[in-house]
Amino acid sequence: MARILSSQGFLDFSAVPDTRFDSGSSVNLNIEVQEGRQYRMDKLEIVGPSEIADKLQPRWELETGAVFDASYVKTFLEKNSSLVPADFVQDTGVELFKDCNSSTVSVHIHLTQDPQHAALDRTKHVDCRASAENKKSN
Repeated sequence: MARILSSQGFLDFSAVPDTRFDSGSSVNLNIEVQEGRQYRMDKLEIVGPSEIADKLQPRWELETGAVFDASYVKTFLEKNSSLVPADFVQDTGVELFKDCNSSTVSVHIHLTQDPQHAALDRTKHVDCRASAENKKSN
């Protein structure tokens, strides 16, 4: 379910299961899904040698304003694996930055580790769920 919803731009969804046991031997499972906001692609930033970044950038096909598909990042990296350094790890080399106000996502691909850029990136992380809850309580 998470893969399907995140491929349709729903990155902040919540799913609440409701399990009910019948008098017999059956179980009913209902899952209430709240999709939340639908995110769209904002921009791609590739951090690393310019000769690699300049080749990768035009190959990115998820256009600005398109519904964000979280699975596209993995597909893109697999399709362009010959350009990505051998020691690149997606789990630590890719960051998604959600802008709660505009419902957009910026994708940062770090081909090399740059401590200054990493420090800047840390200031960009926002918990959109917590942000929405804070707005409700104010």
